Amino acid sequence: MKNIICVNNMSKRYKNGSEEILKNISFEVNYGETFGILGGNGAGKSTLIKILATMLLHDSGDVLVLDKNVIDQYEYIKNHINFVFGGENGMYFRLTSEEYLKYFSLLYKIDSHTIGSKIDHLLKVVGLLPYKNNKIETFSKGMIQRLHIARSLINDPKILFLDEPTIGLDPKGTEMLKNVIREISKNGVTVILTTHYMIEAENLCDRVLFLNKGEIELINSPSNLINNLSEKYSKFELIIKKSMITKLNTAFPEIIIKENKKMNTDFTNINCICSHHLNSKFLKYLEVECKINDSFIESKKMNLEDVFLYHFDLKIS
Repeated sequence: MKNIICVNNMSKRYKNGSEEILKNISFEVNYGETFGILGGNGAGKSTLIKILATMLLHDSGDVLVLDKNVIDQYEYIKNHINFVFGGENGMYFRLTSEEYLKYFSLLYKIDSHTIGSKIDHLLKVVGLLPYKNNKIETFSKGMIQRLHIARSLINDPKILFLDEPTIGLDPKGTEMLKNVIREISKNGVTVILTTHYMIEAENLCDRVLFLNKGEIELINSPSNLINNLSEKYSKFELIIKKSMITKLNTAFPEIIIKENKKMNTDFTNINCICSHHLNSKFLKYLEVECKINDSFIESKKMNLEDVFLYHFDLKIS
């Protein structure tokens, strides 16, 4: 088996059948890779991950997970996968972390002689072993998400689905969770990740798939996508009067402009994605019309968020 997931010409409609959520999509996921499913709100990310995790039936096409059909052989698939959704749903706050994992170990029919050592191992993996006897109600959001992941590893899944796992976490909690995901991936588990945070996907994923209105817009490694964009476009960061943004959009409609930092003044910090052939003209316009000289304009490296902005044509006005 070369691929752990194969999707071929798969479609899914809303319940009333009026519109397709996913439109004739095809892709493959390799064994052991961390694969990101990205896109804007309503792109179909959560629908896709639920179909792959056998939680939702598709309407047409073929979906194979672990070389098994998700419709006919979902019981086998369920025994070899697991999933984590962002947030605190499914958590029993009056239990200790050990009691919580023991409850799910019994549900998964783990050998009673190995439950104790398995729980200790999983708590160590997610950095919660010192809190083994602490009640979950005392945990931070980041600790709860790491405990969710420990729970998802009880059945030794071959595929772990993570749907917005870092939502609502502070930077420290996010970084700790990302380290846990990296460790899981190193151990050979295939990770399927959905997230709104492009930098998170860039740091974690071997490849990413961009959905746009139910269709695949892009699929490649983050580095390849960034390099492809950088070959044709430049990125500039500058501070500009807010009143000038509309004028800038009118003069250069092909340039992508994103507000980078909100400022409590008449000025704002923006990033501009500009075609190489327009660079000189754009910089001259900033100097003459916007009264911004070169010393206030900084050239920046592209990242996956810029790829997202460019392909989804997002602007501010």
